[in-house]
Parts: sequence; C-alpha cells; structure tokens
Amino acid sequence: MECGRANPSLTTLESVLEPLGLRLGIEERPADWDVLCALGLPLSEDMVVRVVPQGDLLVAQIRLASRDLVRAGNGERKTEALQALLLALAHHFPSLYRTRLAGSRHVRSIIERPVTGRVVKLGRIARSALAEYL
Repeated sequence: MECGRANPSLTTLESVLEPLGLRLGIEERPADWDVLCALGLPLSEDMVVRVVPQGDLLVAQIRLASRDLVRAGNGERKTEALQALLLALAHHFPSLYRTRLAGSRHVRSIIERPVTGRVVKLGRIARSALAEYL
C-alpha cells in the first residue's frame, strides 16, 4: 500500500487505521460556490478561486449545488443564480444540458421554478461567462 501498488479492501483499510485510532468514513461533499462562480454562476461572491473552466467541473458542481439547495430549502439568492445558469445551459448549450444535467431530479426542481425578471437578467450574465469556454 505504501508504494501505491495495492488495491486494499475496506476491511484491510479498517485494520490498518484501527491501531492509529482512526476510522474510515464516507460523507457527502458540499458544492463549492466559489468554484461555481468562477465557472459562470452569476452570484457575486468575494472569491479568489482560480480554476480552469471545464464542462465536467461545471456539471459536477451544478449537481452538488442543486442537491444542497433542494435539501436545505433555503438560499433564494443562490437558487435564482443557479436557475439562471441552468436556463442558460438549457437554451444555449442544449446538448450538454440534455445529456449531463436534465436527468437529475434536483436540477429539474431548480430549473422548473417560475422564472422572474431577476433570473432572466442573471441568465444573460451566465450565458456570456459560459460562452467563453463551452
């Protein structure tokens, strides 16, 4: 294992961690809103995050963010920004949206909300940011 050549089972990992007073666990990863903003989410956050814009990273963060928002049931500002980003993807990058995001029930619950004038304005901002790398 130390050389990086082994593929230990969970039981083996647990037996190695036990004498060290450690345990193995799995937890959900929250969305990184700073990364989402750097990828085009129209939400003004004080961010200093630099990321290489990629569609895969965008999709992964959208999935995490939509899950977080649906479960938390709050964050109207973030929900509007995410809805705007999703609408920009659905209308201007439909193949990416259809193949990578449309199947998620969390994404659908965000995009199917009533569209307000604020969401339309945020969508323009999102579209211009997405057009730079998609």
